[in-house]
Amino acid sequence: MARLSRKYVPSVARSSVRQSGPNRRPHVRPIISDMGGTADFTHMDRRRPRNIPSRPLVLVVDDHDDTREMYVSSLVALGFEAIAAADCQQAYRRAWDFHPDIVVTDLTLRGADGWQLIQQLHREVRTRDIPLVLLTGHAEPSLRERAEHEGCAGFFLKPCLPDELATELRRVLDRTIVHEGVTTSR
Repeated sequence: MARLSRKYVPSVARSSVRQSGPNRRPHVRPIISDMGGTADFTHMDRRRPRNIPSRPLVLVVDDHDDTREMYVSSLVALGFEAIAAADCQQAYRRAWDFHPDIVVTDLTLRGADGWQLIQQLHREVRTRDIPLVLLTGHAEPSLRERAEHEGCAGFFLKPCLPDELATELRRVLDRTIVHEGVTTSR
């Protein structure tokens, strides 16, 4: 019979968190593992779902406020959840914290370029499985080749209509999301 171990961790799901005591701390519940070890589920250890969520989370990275907000609001209206970042540092933090289903980034960003963001995200174990898509106004063929070399899942030129971007993002997600433990490639 497998040894059961017990470790107390704060509840992760918001709907199951109960507030208790004068300090209003989250209720602590036991997580039981029959694998001999302890189960520790924290925000930082979230893993990607096996199937494409009905409303995939997109991180939109662009240094132009109007462009960024247009894509975020349009993607939300087209069935995605979207968060935004204006620069490389903010994008990296949001990718680490929220672990989006896909990242759409421009190449020209404040303080750094999109290539540095791509390299940072690919370097970290927690973020390397997130598909990255370039959306840029630079049409040089060498950029498309470099995007493929850097492991980008897509390369799109501005101006790109939001509905076209949404369609292409769903195609990229269909190609790259892990289904039942096997990565599909079409």
